[in-house]
Amino acid sequence: VLLLLPTDDDGIIRAIRFGFCLSADSVSYLSKIQALAEKYRAVVGVHIALNTGMNRFGFELSELIGALKYIKKFSNISVKGVFSHFYMPENDDETEKQFTLFQRGANIVRDAFPGVIRHVAASGGILAGRRYDLDMVRPGLLLYGYKPFESVLLDVKPVMRVEAQTIRNVKLKRGDRLFYGDYSASEDCVARIVRAGYADGLRRKGDFTLNNRCMDVSAIRGEGDGRVIVMDDAQKHARAENTIAYEILCGVTHRANVVYKE
Repeated sequence: VLLLLPTDDDGIIRAIRFGFCLSADSVSYLSKIQALAEKYRAVVGVHIALNTGMNRFGFELSELIGALKYIKKFSNISVKGVFSHFYMPENDDETEKQFTLFQRGANIVRDAFPGVIRHVAASGGILAGRRYDLDMVRPGLLLYGYKPFESVLLDVKPVMRVEAQTIRNVKLKRGDRLFYGDYSASEDCVARIVRAGYADGLRRKGDFTLNNRCMDVSAIRGEGDGRVIVMDDAQKHARAENTIAYEILCGVTHRANVVYKE
């Protein structure tokens, strides 16, 4: 298990306890890892993060040789891998520029620590082309069955839906109010009140409900009972709500009971 982002001291201690690998992005962070590894008499695996243009975190190539020399002073740190991340994998030119930088950095790391794992492709990188696979890939959005951009290299289908229990059905006449604010029914209809709201990660505003959601409930047009699907196509919801499918997918896991099916 690799923790992709740097963590605090408690996180490092948990990584030591469970045998996780850590991502190293600075000498100061490496010094924390080394001190705690020495304290607990452990050897900690690290993957070296390289900044190739996303500017989120990671070593600059100019810092790399010094960092590797620092690591070699200690026996408590074991370099297992080197990685970076594409910021625009749908753009061939930008991706190639980053990949060239990454290859330079990865070769420097491999000169110091032969055989380390190289990885740069997340879901977008996987779709950008097989040459970016290297030794390992990091599928994220693809695991849910969605693509960050259109590509013919891989077919996927959504694997998750969100259901909610019906609480009651409310008959509304034209002009009747519903939930907070000044919303009123434009015609006679039935509102199905279901137990799912913005506290469950669903957006407060949306094209799939009557009026805005409340914290714990939503209103869906039409009569029914039992459970109802409130999200089965995250891409459709994302387009309607001007965001990305990944934000929808991550949001709806906050309070939900998760059921896995073959």
